[in-house]
Amino acid sequence: GVVGGSGAWSGDTKICCSSQAQVPWCLVAGDDADSDVLVVREHQGGLPALIASLFASVCADREPFRSAKDGNDGTSLLRGSDDLHNILRMLRLVARVCRLDKTLSEELILMAEFQKACRGLRDDIECMLLNNTEESDLLVDVQDSLFEAMGIPCRRRMPFTDEELKMRLPLVYSLSSVDSLNKVMVLVHQVNRRQSSQTDVGFVMWPSATWLLTNPSTIEGKTVIELGAGCALTGLVAAHIQSNHKSDNQHIFITDVHETVLQNIQSNVLLNDASGCTSVNKLDFYSHDGSRDDDAWIEGEWRGCDECRREQVDVILGADVICCIEDAWATAKTIRAALRPRGSCFLVSAESKSRFGVEALEKACVENGLEVNSRSVRSMYDGKLYTHDLTTACGFEPSMEFMFCRISKRDG
Repeated sequence: GVVGGSGAWSGDTKICCSSQAQVPWCLVAGDDADSDVLVVREHQGGLPALIASLFASVCADREPFRSAKDGNDGTSLLRGSDDLHNILRMLRLVARVCRLDKTLSEELILMAEFQKACRGLRDDIECMLLNNTEESDLLVDVQDSLFEAMGIPCRRRMPFTDEELKMRLPLVYSLSSVDSLNKVMVLVHQVNRRQSSQTDVGFVMWPSATWLLTNPSTIEGKTVIELGAGCALTGLVAAHIQSNHKSDNQHIFITDVHETVLQNIQSNVLLNDASGCTSVNKLDFYSHDGSRDDDAWIEGEWRGCDECRREQVDVILGADVICCIEDAWATAKTIRAALRPRGSCFLVSAESKSRFGVEALEKACVENGLEVNSRSVRSMYDGKLYTHDLTTACGFEPSMEFMFCRISKRDG
């Protein structure tokens, strides 16, 4: 079973699990409990085993509809619609969780307890539909949701290997400021396909994304673009910060150019319940030609939306967006086009010995009317930005050094 790193929300209910102990534990919290109370249940097998058990329990709590086959019209066995409403709510939770976590859905559909409960409920609902007219609409809703649950695609017959789980389950980042006053947990799915070309660099979690956002005040109450977001760790942290700072003028545009990456970003936004203050947008660095009258950024065509010009923003964030010299020039032109006068851009990248093209960034920015201030990440905050675990970051090597660039745009 899945043993950690997965979570999902459905209405007022949250389910999550962790493998930070010998026995995987699961947490279930709903509106029934006091706001200060969390119900923790140890459950061997992790989240899919818990969901299967909960689903079977909800189904078992009802009166047995199946006796309607023996001549009973079924109505006397219903204690009201509460049973069906509870079952419908559970089925919708299963569907919601499985949409957010495809690995979990494949594990769940293989569980005998889940299959048995689905089959029994299916037979009972069919009997009820033949004999009960009062609850027919509700019964049809339950039946539709049940068929959706039973129709979860499953192409596996064997458990996932450890390596497959690492690739398919969300990475869990528990991040905090250097003074530990601001903390956030972010769940990040990586794209399952392997990196196959230079345009696919968003398929993995590049190392510098973990350290980019260290000062919440840089984005509070402001419009923000994350460039080349990849898995969108930076944008998701930014969304968390803005969710705690209410303002009508703030928004996070999480951008990338590769459509598979954009789809994964959208899933990560939903997984972290961050859609309230963010949008996922297509942005190609190379769509900005650097003309002096360029006063907007160009949103690319995606999901039925035509290419359009967007207003400049207050802040631009970027983590490891440069992989060649051409990228440096395209990044500088994009910053000039997308950033408002007196706005700021914050970029973090591996230094030039680890990333081609980074050495050209300062010259490209200066020639595009931008001011650059660069420093080593290791020199910031007494080196405390290097305390986080980097082992999950693709491409990281212990000898790597990172640089932090603050890029400003002059008036006019």
